[in-house]
Amino acid sequence: MDRLGVLLRAGLVTLVPVFVAGCQGGGANPPPVNTGTPAPVGTLSALPSSLTFSAPGGAPYNQTVTITASVPIAAPAISSTCGTGASAIVSFGTPSGSGLSFTDTVTPLNAGTCSATISGAGGASATVTFTVNSSSVTVSNRNHRV
Repeated sequence: MDRLGVLLRAGLVTLVPVFVAGCQGGGANPPPVNTGTPAPVGTLSALPSSLTFSAPGGAPYNQTVTITASVPIAAPAISSTCGTGASAIVSFGTPSGSGLSFTDTVTPLNAGTCSATISGAGGASATVTFTVNSSSVTVSNRNHRV
């Protein structure tokens, strides 16, 4: 029996490292640890990157911005320096589309220049600049007699 006990102990000692290595993916390296680093956010682009409106005036002058994401997003968010209410330079519609491609309608309201940052999930963003020209025209007439 003493010989059987020695063989069993030797076999157990030999098998334990094999079982431990099997639990670690078959190698001697431990499994990866989550470091809390987020996955890549992808990219977001907006085209055109700048819009110029010939005049304020609402719907007849509206233009569209196309937003494209490299990874699917629920919906882009828009934050701007364009003002609000009656003094806003432009206003934005609700972005339409899904996943990788969206469009948004921009309406010129008052003369001026401003910009908007369009962002998606994870921090990817793109900036668009807007210029609304004044619709007023000055005509000057001088009659000269000789």
